Amino acid sequence: MNTAHSLKLLNYFAIRPKKIKKLTDHESPSVMQGYLQMADTIALISDAGTPLVSDPGQQFIALAHQSGFAVMAVPGPSAVIIYVSFCGHAFYIFGFSLA
Repeated sequence: MNTAHSLKLLNYFAIRPKKIKKLTDHESPSVMQGYLQMADTIALISDAGTPLVSDPGQQFIALAHQSGFAVMAVPGPSAVIIYVSFCGHAFYIFGFSLA
């Protein structure tokens, strides 16, 4: 994640975050738990598509569910992708047919 891209998005909507932390797929559960303890409201922003579909974050969302956070997603063009992005469960694509 490029935090400069995220700041542009937040500034566009006049959202002033107190802190911005970068989440990678190499974070330990204890680091992610520390992120959850920093605030009562957290936004997971992706600059590479829908979170959990194109970038790391599934473990963070699962941990947020386990910690009692209400997890919501910003609506997009596909209900399935929105569900996958905030459900906290693994999602696998095994293949598809172009027939």
